[in-house]
Amino acid sequence: MKKINLIFTILILLFAISFVVAQDRPPPNDFDNQDVENDRPPDRGDILAKELGLTKEQQLQIRNINKERRPMLQQAQRRFNQAKTELDDLIYSDTLDETSLKNKIREVSEAQGEIAKIRAMSEVAVRNVLTPDQLVKFRDIRTKFKEQQQQRQINRRQQENRRQMNRNNQNNRQRPLPNRNRPQ
Repeated sequence: MKKINLIFTILILLFAISFVVAQDRPPPNDFDNQDVENDRPPDRGDILAKELGLTKEQQLQIRNINKERRPMLQQAQRRFNQAKTELDDLIYSDTLDETSLKNKIREVSEAQGEIAKIRAMSEVAVRNVLTPDQLVKFRDIRTKFKEQQQQRQINRRQQENRRQMNRNNQNNRQRPLPNRNRPQ
């Protein structure tokens, strides 16, 4: 269940980030064509916006949501990264102070919770911009994305298993077989 929530969060975050990245440039007039002025192909946000049929107003609303939340998210991420670094320093210091360690663990947890809260609030705000039909389409896209993610994970595991089997086979070929005819 945690993996599904993580995948959903990542998908929504990718959706939101793609609009953050796109906010500094004017929205393209036609998603099918490259932006002639910048000579750039449409990005994932453009493609998703087209698939969902987002209006220019909806795109602007989503950009504003991301623009508003981005500084809060960046600050929370900095706080989290700093707390993690300090936690690592405490863990591997010459002397271990249990009280400081517990306080730092709590700080890391709170910072991580703040990131999750900001992301969830952003996702809800973006969700509220979508029409019911767009939400249905988005769920379908999300389902396909999850299936693709799962298939990629299966493929990676299979590849790793094949590599491991090949390594084992190579190691077995390099070892001399015991002579079973000799008495021991």
